[in-house]
Amino acid sequence: KAHLQRVVWHRADSVGPLFKYGLGVDLGFKGFDAAIQKRHDIVHRSGHDVAGEAIAITDGDVTGLADQVLAFANDVDVRIAGALGPEGIAALG
Repeated sequence: KAHLQRVVWHRADSVGPLFKYGLGVDLGFKGFDAAIQKRHDIVHRSGHDVAGEAIAITDGDVTGLADQVLAFANDVDVRIAGALGPEGIAALG
């Protein structure tokens, strides 16, 4: 439990192995690199990139990322269900 509380859940190198070795599911975070970098710049560089340029985010950026996250979550859900099989899903409750 303590280990899971310390996991940085937006780091693919931290989370990926948990899913791969724990559930046999390769997450494939590649499509989120740009959004993760923007988040990093906003949080750790006061909203600026390494060149000092302000990070701009539009409504379209937010809705596009939300759609991408939803599609990703649905895909992961399907792959976890496939990895667990019907018996594993039933055991979850």
